[in-house]
Amino acid sequence: MPSDHSKLISAPPSVAFLDQAKQAATAALNTATNVANQATAAAQPTLSAAYNSASNAAAQATAAAQPALSSAAATVASTASAAATQAQAGLHSVAPSVIPAPSAAGPSSVSSGVDTSHDLSPHGKGTEKLEQFLEHRPAPQELQNRNILKGSPNDALAGKKADLMRAQLESKLEGQIAHRPAPEELVKEGILQHTDGISSLSVTNSR
Repeated sequence: MPSDHSKLISAPPSVAFLDQAKQAATAALNTATNVANQATAAAQPTLSAAYNSASNAAAQATAAAQPALSSAAATVASTASAAATQAQAGLHSVAPSVIPAPSAAGPSSVSSGVDTSHDLSPHGKGTEKLEQFLEHRPAPQELQNRNILKGSPNDALAGKKADLMRAQLESKLEGQIAHRPAPEELVKEGILQHTDGISSLSVTNSR
């Protein structure tokens, strides 16, 4: 006959108890999810109303501050224009030939932050002169023939190449001058001749 201790070890766990615990946990999770969803749905209108109220308050504050900002900007612009006019008048009194007199329009020429006291037309006298100069400017080939333009207009290294060639020619010429024959040797070869014992030499006629 088996003992009570062996019965306790061989007895399997209760499957029904585990199923009941699993069902209870699932029910608790579903309940918590439903409560959270209900709380979110209930708070949504309040959050939307608060956001709309904040947006409306910000828009009203911006609209209320706009006239004050415009007035302050106009005041600052007017003050700056008056100060610039006074400074120009003072400089004109010191150097009238260099600094022109202030415009008669004065601060009234500034409207909405735009200075209209000067001619800003893109077709002024200076522009016409520039256009005439560009129309009658010499061709690149002519500039190359006159040794003004080095290489083609699209060659960015043309100037560097010309400088290098010039340096090479100068070095070659200096070498040739350093190794040229002495006047005495030219006299012996009949290329130069003395004139009445004077040290000056003249080139003989090769004909």
